[in-house]
Amino acid sequence: MLMSERFTTLLDAVDALTLPTTVKVIQGPGKPTVIKHDPLLTQLEAAVAGGIGSHAGASPSRERIPLNADAMRLCDEVGGKLIRWQLRQSRSVRFDTLAGQLRAWYAAYIGTVRTEHTDLQYERILTGWHREITNMFDPPTRLEITAACPLCNARVSVEPGTGNQVTAVVVEYLEIGAATLDEATGLCRACGVVWKGRAGLRELRWLIEVAEEKLQIAG
Repeated sequence: MLMSERFTTLLDAVDALTLPTTVKVIQGPGKPTVIKHDPLLTQLEAAVAGGIGSHAGASPSRERIPLNADAMRLCDEVGGKLIRWQLRQSRSVRFDTLAGQLRAWYAAYIGTVRTEHTDLQYERILTGWHREITNMFDPPTRLEITAACPLCNARVSVEPGTGNQVTAVVVEYLEIGAATLDEATGLCRACGVVWKGRAGLRELRWLIEVAEEKLQIAG
């Protein structure tokens, strides 16, 4: 899944949920348009309050998201877990926005005795929240590739949960301006191989072309 890779550090995972982001979108001749998005945790709270996108420069796909059960469930989950995390560090809890609570917890946490194992545990939880919020508000575009996977030769895969047959190879991307291809991901759902970014997608295309040429020659 797109954006499922681990962040470099625990602080990166905290920042990805609590800091605003800006992207440059080229919409024609002239200077690119700069679009600013609220922090993901702020968007989550706003969605529960009735919709997001009140900030200036919101893109059409993020202009308004109706209240939904998934947003409310995740907001409750994040809020409850942050309270428990804060209580591990002190006897008091800072009641603030979710972003404020997460940053307050991190500031207290880095002053404690830490291990790589506990850092990774927290990081995995934050990465999961990042992925779930991103997919909820701005799901990636998915391109189904009908060619066989160049590594395992599978053309179809079985979708977990439904048992439906789907194309094995897909390409997923988010419209984030000039960096769209850099963050795009190719995936074989049959064997699990991932091709990441521009170079990875070029390799995937080249491997598919080579495999198809071999089939044409053999045929």
